[in-house]
Formats: sequence, C-alpha cells, structure tokens
Amino acid sequence: MKKYIGLITAMLPIMVSAQLVMTGSYYVVMTGGTQANPTSLVLTNPATTGITNNGSGWIISENEFNQVKWNIGTGTGSYVVPFGYSTANYLPVTCNITTAGVGSGNIKFATYHGATWNNSTYEPSDVTNMADFLSPDYSISTVDRFWTLDANGYTTKPTPNITMTYQRSGASEIAVPNYIVETTLIAQRFNTSLSQWDDFYGATGTDVTNSNTGAVSSGAVTPAGFYRSWSLFNDSTEITSVPVVNLSSGITVYPNPGNGNFTVSGLKAGQVVQMYNYIGQLLTSNVADNSSTLQVNISSYANGIYLMRIQNRDGSAVTEKKIVKAQ
Repeated sequence: MKKYIGLITAMLPIMVSAQLVMTGSYYVVMTGGTQANPTSLVLTNPATTGITNNGSGWIISENEFNQVKWNIGTGTGSYVVPFGYSTANYLPVTCNITTAGVGSGNIKFATYHGATWNNSTYEPSDVTNMADFLSPDYSISTVDRFWTLDANGYTTKPTPNITMTYQRSGASEIAVPNYIVETTLIAQRFNTSLSQWDDFYGATGTDVTNSNTGAVSSGAVTPAGFYRSWSLFNDSTEITSVPVVNLSSGITVYPNPGNGNFTVSGLKAGQVVQMYNYIGQLLTSNVADNSSTLQVNISSYANGIYLMRIQNRDGSAVTEKKIVKAQ
C-alpha cells in the first residue's frame, strides 16, 4: 500500500540538520507554496548524502514554490533530489557540481508538470515567453514540465551539470499534439537578462529513456549561465541548419526557413501536400499535377513552425517535416 509521510504546508517549513533518509514506499508531499510564502524543505547538510533515498518513494513538488532548499555552500559532487510525479513515476533531478560555488549559498529545487502541451500557460514566474528557434511560441516542441534550480547567496555560483527526468507514459509530457523527437531533446534555461531561451544549447545525445521516463543532461553550465528556470526542447538543427530539406524519395522543400512561399519538388502526380499549424489545424491542401513541383503559400500566417504532410491520395506513404516561416 502507498504511504504518505505528510503534507508540508507553506506555514511549516521542515528543518533537517543532518539527513533526509527515505525508506520504504513513503512519499513527502509538498503543497501550498506561493511566491510570497514558499513551502520549503530545508537541508543544512552540504554533503551529497544530505538526502538519501533507499526506498521506492520520493518527494512530490509539482509547484515552482514547493521547494527543496539545500544549503550546499562550497560542496561538490552529485546532488540528487528524489522528485516524482504523484505515485506514478520517479523523476529525480541531479545537479552534479564540478566546481564549487563561492560563498555560503543554497540551491532551491522544484519541478512541476503541465496539464496541456501549451507551456506558455504555466510558465515559471521569471519566464516571460516561450519564444525559441525563430518561433514566437515553441511550446509544442517543449516537454510539458519545468524545473527550477534557484542558486542564492553565492558570490560566484557553482558550475553544474544538470540532469532532468520527464514522463513518457501515464501523464505523458511528450504526447501528441506535442511534436517531440526524444533523440534531439536538449536542456535550455531562461536567461532573465536577455528574456530568451535560445542563447544556451545544452549537450546533445544525452537522452536516456526507459518504458516510463526519459532523462536529459544539460552539459556543463557556467556560473554566470546558471539561471533559475529550465525545460527540455527539441534541438532546432533538424529544421534550421540547411536550406534544402530532404524528405523522402527525392522530395525537397525550399527555402526552409522561408518567408512563407515554399517550393516542393520531386512530387508524383496526385500526391497531396498539406500544411498544419502548431495546434494541428489544417491551413492549406494542394494536389500535385504532372509537373512534379508545387508552390505552397502560407505567407499570410504568423512566423513560426508549421507541419508539412505529404501523402498519396489514399492516405498511404505519409511523410512529415517541420517548416519554418521566419521572414
């Protein structure tokens, strides 16, 4: 039977001077935190063993102000915060500090799930937009979860490598209508000085998945670049690095990115080319004739990422590609 070891409210932060040792299938449930009055589980032990999880339970945050405040100070090593979603999935956050911070600082950890694909409706309090990779809103290609790692009290912040875990099953954070390619997921953080995400590109090729969860590492993060809010984004290189995109069977579309007038070549007579927006609405549908080349025009629509679907009239042999309108 699942067991809970209590609700931590914003009125009663927990002070743990030595270790939080979790055994069995118990869950620490944090609730009620607000920006003015956060719920805090405070650990004053700076060692990586300040939290030890020997069981099958975890800490449930699910609010950016339900925080584990760890007084790490000048500590180094792999700090694992054993978060999880409800009693369904274990979603640990690992902050591997390779170079110690300067000062008696702390890191406040929190993570929370979004109920829909649209991350812009539940952004962390310091995030002002979800614009990324030439799109005014990149939510559809972003995992439906945010992480906050708020480093405070340092004259120089630590140098971390952060690993974040997301849900693949159950309350999936990558499900349709999200367009998520797990092998291209990278970590990004919101730069509050520039009000943007895309000045930092996390390490590539770090996604590790099992049947229930996936995990992506940031790679090394500089002290100056250790900002508070993080999420996982599709890497843009598959859609913006080359002027001509090879689809299949000799089909190409160009220019991509472009101003909204796209040329599709290599088509066979009768093939259907459809354009969809980021919420799955059909915008245009055109049928190729014997010329093998088709013009697709979405210049009247906003800049952003669109989905081009090419198929035979009977619906077979579907191929899809992201198209960027950027001018």
